[in-house]
Amino acid sequence: MRLITFIFRLFTRLWRAWRAGSGAHRVRRARRGGRDRPALHLENPERIRIGNYVLIGHGAAFHGVGEIDIGDNISFSPNVHIHTSNHRYEGGEAIPYDRVSYLKPVRVESHAWMAPTC
Repeated sequence: MRLITFIFRLFTRLWRAWRAGSGAHRVRRARRGGRDRPALHLENPERIRIGNYVLIGHGAAFHGVGEIDIGDNISFSPNVHIHTSNHRYEGGEAIPYDRVSYLKPVRVESHAWMAPTC
């Protein structure tokens, strides 16, 4: 029953953050066991698609500048970060990085498990 309540509350927070519009959104900190834990950080939520039955651990961060597509039946452990952009580090005009960013989509297929600090 606790797991179902946790999933429902997490889904509600994700939905509210997604509806809030573009930009970086920080979902309220989840209070559990007397400690505050960062629930989830979303950047560009309009470019993030989350499938059915997805469990996301605390401290996760999804930076969806280049688009993130998450399938069904996936479990993300705590502190998983997904980045869809990278700096140009070879042949750049400035050290260590210049202003050019490479954007690529990230797809997490269905029935997967992402390990902690992955």
